[in-house]
Amino acid sequence: MAKTFALRRRRIIVTVSVIAVLSVVLLILSCMMGSAGISVERTVSVFADMITGRASSDTMAYNIITMVRLPRVLLAFFVGAALAVSGACMQGVFKNPMADPGILGVSSGAGLGATVATLVFGGASLLGLGSITVFAFGFSLVTVLLVYQLSRVRGRMSMLSLLLAGTALSSFLAAVMNGLLAMNHDKLEGIISWTMGSFGNASWHKAVWCIPLVIIGCGVCMFYTRDLNAMLMGDEEAQSLGVHVPRVRKTLIASSSLAVAAAVSACGIIGFVGLMVPHAMRLVIGPDHRVLLPFSFIGGGLYLLAIDLVSRIIIAPLELPVGILTAMLGGPFFIYLLRRSSV
Repeated sequence: MAKTFALRRRRIIVTVSVIAVLSVVLLILSCMMGSAGISVERTVSVFADMITGRASSDTMAYNIITMVRLPRVLLAFFVGAALAVSGACMQGVFKNPMADPGILGVSSGAGLGATVATLVFGGASLLGLGSITVFAFGFSLVTVLLVYQLSRVRGRMSMLSLLLAGTALSSFLAAVMNGLLAMNHDKLEGIISWTMGSFGNASWHKAVWCIPLVIIGCGVCMFYTRDLNAMLMGDEEAQSLGVHVPRVRKTLIASSSLAVAAAVSACGIIGFVGLMVPHAMRLVIGPDHRVLLPFSFIGGGLYLLAIDLVSRIIIAPLELPVGILTAMLGGPFFIYLLRRSSV
């Protein structure tokens, strides 16, 4: 027992060390890379100026990093964190290793909301943000509420009915979105690019609006990690330990949906992050949600930050949508999980 604890502690220390180094490297690289290349020395100098508060002598590099690349870095990190934490949480709630943050129709609702905003408002500003962001967020939350109501049969809700309601409503909303696009070919390109997921339009407005919602949603999930561990043993065992299972389950679903809705509305639909990262973290630090969720938060953020960096340089000077890369990596991973679970 003591040997197992020591091994697990050593793994956590090594993981923290690797994450710390990766964080610094990815932060610098993400602020360097782009259509206007900035050297390591200039990037580090800009960060030193920001930390000390002194006026920068390199105005061009300072403006590019602070106004363009830094909000993109922050948005990519927190979107990845939201998707990973929500994925780990959903897999625990549904006791299904292949559960995904979009399982309740959040992504489909966001896609329909973005489509409506584009057709009605043309993506114009609304409430200080792009109408696409506002509508995607609103439609995501409404979709989750509809799924929850549809899954209630005779006043009771089961996990199976929730999954079926989410699948059915997702398919319906996707069909409505495709129907609207079929009738509006001139707006097709803008919506399709949004559904692929990208941080090309990142801004401080989006970051300031999205990040607090992600922190709130993920923070609530982490508050219930002990209860989530107990629920993995079964509802009866969890209730015997003092866990109010229905209330905790509703809270976890709501907070996960809030974080995912904020993430998706800010950058579009990005798949498989919530599937891959929690599994990778479990292999390294184990299944205890008290450790798994914080590490998924950091791991998901760094993973999507790295993917965004690759998307900017793989076909430079053009930019590949982030959602394409995550799907290319996540598809084979999903097949691997499916094959392993069926053995």
